[in-house]
Amino acid sequence: MLNPFPYQRVAIDMGIKSNLLCADACGLGKTLIGIETARHVQQHHPHPILVICKKGAKLQWAYAIETQVKDVSIKLLDAHRNFDEEERKEAQNGSTAWYIIHFAALRKLLKKDPIARVYFSTIIVDEAHRIKNRRAQQTQGIKKLLSYRKLALTATEMERSPEDLWSILNYLRPSKYSGFHGFTARYVEYEIHPYFKWRKAIGPKNLDKLARELHGIYIKRSKEEVRADLPPLIEERVPIQPNPVLQTAYTTIETADDIIIPLGDEELIIPNVLAKIMKLRQLLSNGLGQYTSDKMEYALSYVADNPDANIVIFSVFRNTAERIARKLDATLVMGAMKVPDIQALRPKILVGTIGALGESHDLPWMDVAIFVDVDWSSTAMQQAKDRIHRITITTPKLALYLYHPGTVDDLIFEALDKKWSDITLVQEYLKRHA
Repeated sequence: MLNPFPYQRVAIDMGIKSNLLCADACGLGKTLIGIETARHVQQHHPHPILVICKKGAKLQWAYAIETQVKDVSIKLLDAHRNFDEEERKEAQNGSTAWYIIHFAALRKLLKKDPIARVYFSTIIVDEAHRIKNRRAQQTQGIKKLLSYRKLALTATEMERSPEDLWSILNYLRPSKYSGFHGFTARYVEYEIHPYFKWRKAIGPKNLDKLARELHGIYIKRSKEEVRADLPPLIEERVPIQPNPVLQTAYTTIETADDIIIPLGDEELIIPNVLAKIMKLRQLLSNGLGQYTSDKMEYALSYVADNPDANIVIFSVFRNTAERIARKLDATLVMGAMKVPDIQALRPKILVGTIGALGESHDLPWMDVAIFVDVDWSSTAMQQAKDRIHRITITTPKLALYLYHPGTVDDLIFEALDKKWSDITLVQEYLKRHA
């Protein structure tokens, strides 16, 4: 059993007193904060506890709960394993079991009756940024669940502007945050498209007022605040020139106006601009036929040139991750994997997708993270790079972002830079004043 650090105890005490959005940086132990808060609340309100998380994190949560709570009953739910009527009655009669379910399964189970009629002591929503879309069935369904206490955990509560906060706040305090448009009118600056007349969020406003509103319900700390001597995460963008074959293929796709594009012995079907962007990204990431991409070659060479380093390699694309893993004979993470296994193995070289590996596994023993390509989502990128930069590390870490100048890669980095700039402005203000 782990004893919470003083900074974790601050968040636990807040969660005991009221519903809470804990937006601490990755690596600061939000899982422990959630478990300890729920455990304490359950002592005074003896009902089951429900953890909602992504599918790949279910085993992590089960392992953490088993480590932290004595004589605990843990039950994993999925689309085929709902509460039965007997369990529902047990829940109402003081059952203290912990239930863990992933978002997609919960969305299906909410169409059935029993789970929606269970009263929980605490509901923990991990990766709570997944409920920021107020119109999604998943979000609306979660808000129908009944509990005494609600905890929302995420290191990336905002991706664009304070409007991303509203749905989470509406879940935590529905009576106070009932109107989306009223909230965004107070705290989000918009511009109107001159032709289509739609609104686009361009930044925050009235942050001092928002900070006062969030006092007592929101907490966020960075790793550097908690540990002043934390070794840094050094981030570098590595420009790479594509080889002639790749460059020719790229130019052919980029300049083509046709839906069907002849490319060597193949034909590519590209029905729209978004499909073209995706094809260009895949080409730069995975190469063409027998030709590996220059980014892949860089990653492979880096591993060969640094035999003493522990290295994790991320890609957006499954094909790229699989190809690199085969060439390196490395451990590949594409989906759920038992936490004790990967922690015990501590592989020297690890390869995976940003979606699977970047959100689910702590990798403090890794020295370097190589991003063969990057995700459009600032949320996904923040979580992935924080996999190696944990609160317990003793040496600096290095993150390398590979890109081809003058290609679609420039557009992605430009979008990410804008998002990170806007988010940092809001988060830093709220950290100091909320």
